[in-house]
Amino acid sequence: MLFILLIVNVDIVYASQVKTAKAYATNSIIDIISIAINRYKFDTGKYPKDSEELVFLITPPNKKASKNWNGPYLKKNRIPVDPWDNPFIYKYPGSNMKDSFDLYSTGIDGISRTNGNDKDDINNWQDDKEWEKFYKPNKPLFPKLLLGILVLCSILFFLWKFIRKIKT
Repeated sequence: MLFILLIVNVDIVYASQVKTAKAYATNSIIDIISIAINRYKFDTGKYPKDSEELVFLITPPNKKASKNWNGPYLKKNRIPVDPWDNPFIYKYPGSNMKDSFDLYSTGIDGISRTNGNDKDDINNWQDDKEWEKFYKPNKPLFPKLLLGILVLCSILFFLWKFIRKIKT
């Protein structure tokens, strides 16, 4: 039984760590895409208009518009998706970044009801990283369970010894 509790606890902790790692990876990918978008703007003088124009980070726009294009701005020939395989949401002009753009992941559930401000959404405008609270790893249960089982076993052992002593 103790072995089963250990396996369940390890699985819970592992899943929690994976969830946390994916959230931090998402935040890093947002930073990388944001840098690419800002480099594109520096070279061309404008931000991409919408998510469809993010393709200009890897391929030049038409010849007239690509005069100052110095890309590709991302190393791989694709726009990254978040670790949950959802596309990043890009909006220009931004609702939260008025003079710039909004870029966010819809997080683990793949849905955003608040345009990037859900508890699990990860975005480029929150410096306090509210999402960290949501993705905080679970603490292992095993030490508390083990302690409880040891206390229970100790009580049962002394009770058994006491009953044996009474019978003899």
